[in-house]
Amino acid sequence: MNKFKNKVKKIGLQGKLFSAFLLMAFLVFIVGWVGQDGSFQLTGYLSEISEVRVPSIVGLQMMDRGLSAVQAGELALLNPLLTEKNRQDKLNQIQQAKKLIEAGYKKYDPLPRTANEDKLWQSFRVKWDRWQQEDKELLRLEEQLRQMGFRNPYSVQIDLYRKGQVNSPLMAKAVAARMLLEKMNTRAVTINKPLFIATQEALQKVIKENEAIAETQKQAADQSVAQTQFWVLLGMFGGSAIAIVLGVVLSVAIAKPLDRVIRGIVNTLVSSSTEMVATVQQQENIASKQAAAVNEITTTIDELKTSSKAAQEQVNAVVKEANQALSLAKTGSLTVRQTVEDITLLKNAVEAISQKIQALNQRMNQIGNISLIVSELANQTNMLALNAAVEAVRASEQGKGFSVIAIEIRRLADQSKQSAAEINTLVINIQKAIDSTVIEMDEGNNRMETGVKTAQQTVAAFEVVNKAIENIVSYNQKIALTAKEQALAMQQVVDAMNAINLGAQESAIGISQTKVTTENLNDVAFKLQAVV
Repeated sequence: MNKFKNKVKKIGLQGKLFSAFLLMAFLVFIVGWVGQDGSFQLTGYLSEISEVRVPSIVGLQMMDRGLSAVQAGELALLNPLLTEKNRQDKLNQIQQAKKLIEAGYKKYDPLPRTANEDKLWQSFRVKWDRWQQEDKELLRLEEQLRQMGFRNPYSVQIDLYRKGQVNSPLMAKAVAARMLLEKMNTRAVTINKPLFIATQEALQKVIKENEAIAETQKQAADQSVAQTQFWVLLGMFGGSAIAIVLGVVLSVAIAKPLDRVIRGIVNTLVSSSTEMVATVQQQENIASKQAAAVNEITTTIDELKTSSKAAQEQVNAVVKEANQALSLAKTGSLTVRQTVEDITLLKNAVEAISQKIQALNQRMNQIGNISLIVSELANQTNMLALNAAVEAVRASEQGKGFSVIAIEIRRLADQSKQSAAEINTLVINIQKAIDSTVIEMDEGNNRMETGVKTAQQTVAAFEVVNKAIENIVSYNQKIALTAKEQALAMQQVVDAMNAINLGAQESAIGISQTKVTTENLNDVAFKLQAVV
């Protein structure tokens, strides 16, 4: 025991605290691990019950109810006093029961099963399949009886006996129907019912197996909860007791060494606080000088910011004027281009008119040629008329009438000749006017070509001017952007310097407060030294 106490005394304060907290952490870990393991086990049990056993029992019970309903409906169909409506109701009941069986089967069959449960389920499946086959056969016989038309062959036979129709065909049918009904009753009692009982008993075994498994899982869950509660209570009360013991031991082990440590700390604190007061005084003086320097720098940067802003405004004004000049230059270029297009169109029109005038000159030449031909024809007609007049004079009285006609033809020929001469004169005058017009149009066309070339040169000059102005605008925009960036940078510098100025002022205030606090701390240290 003494050796243990000596070993404990040799352990430092940090080691003791670490050991105590390590022990408490170990206890908390054990309790937490037990609780977590119990929680996992409980979750598994509950999952098995809720996700497997409960759906299994529900599905199996659905199948059990369906089997009982089918058996009851088929037994009711054997009653010869059953009406057609009641028969149809029973058949519908059987179909609904089979659907219930199918739903229960689909609900249970995909679920996991234990080895014993699966063995019981396979045994049930064999008996169920056999019962389904016999059930289909019984329903087939019932449908055959319905098609024979005798629901109660006994009453039909009695009626036929009373009427004396013992050997009639109807009696033969009634006898066959009775024998079929007796066969159905025999199958229902000797085959279907035992198979139904065996199938239902097998199904009940599967249900009881699931109930037993569910009960086992429930008991395991209850045991897990009880075990978890035990360990949690043990950890809670045991941990509290250990914490109290460790607290007492550590308080005794810490008190004496702590007193020695506090005395050394107080002496060191007195010495350090005196030195800290002197250092804080120096830092206060330096902070005051820094605040004054930062304030002067901030003022200078504000002035630079104002100058930069004025330069940016001037550059923006230059950019605006340059944009206006560029707009006017573009407008002039467009106007000159339009003028070139208009002159070109006019030139094309003049060339077309010149071509038409030349064609007109050719037509006038043709008219002149025609007028010459007319004049020649008039001369020939005049000669023929003169000859005709001479011949008429020779013919004496018989040629007077012809002489008058010849005179008239001669007169007309003279008029034609005169008209042809006038036409020829007009054609010559028109040709002269056309030639003069063609010459003037050629001169105008030459002048328009010269104007087009001049306008094209003007357009080229405008394009050079536009390009130069665009370059000026681009340069000015870059200058404006640079000036804007410089202004933003100056603003950021101003903000930064204001922040530094504010920080310097706050530092000065903080140092002053630190000085006061340090002086107070120094006083407290001296008082604490006096007390200790």
